[in-house]
Amino acid sequence: MFDGKLSKLVLGRIANYLPSAEPNYKDMDDDDYIRLLSWCEDWPSQKVYETAYKESHMDPIQTWDEWSADMKPFPLPVRTELRRALSIHQEIGSLKPLRTINYFLIHGKKILLWSFLGTLVWWVFLQ
Repeated sequence: MFDGKLSKLVLGRIANYLPSAEPNYKDMDDDDYIRLLSWCEDWPSQKVYETAYKESHMDPIQTWDEWSADMKPFPLPVRTELRRALSIHQEIGSLKPLRTINYFLIHGKKILLWSFLGTLVWWVFLQ
């Protein structure tokens, strides 16, 4: 949806004006880590999977195809490595575009409603 560099830049700039937020690591599962890091790095999910095992100095328990079919939980060192990588992306700002999208998904209806009501009041009473 938003994989263009210009859209990432614009959404990242908008995030500078939004309340800061961190990823909710506690509620994330392994697939969430893989997808987020895949988006941040512009890598295929399989490469993120393989890199996580490589960086945690472990041999993969399952192949990518086996894991993507049943998604058994990762061993703790692999999960910790994925979290560390996501923390690095949080620090450098790679997750800012996603924070902007999330903000507007949560608050978009309220913003549209109040914008409409403000425009209506202006139109009726101030024009």
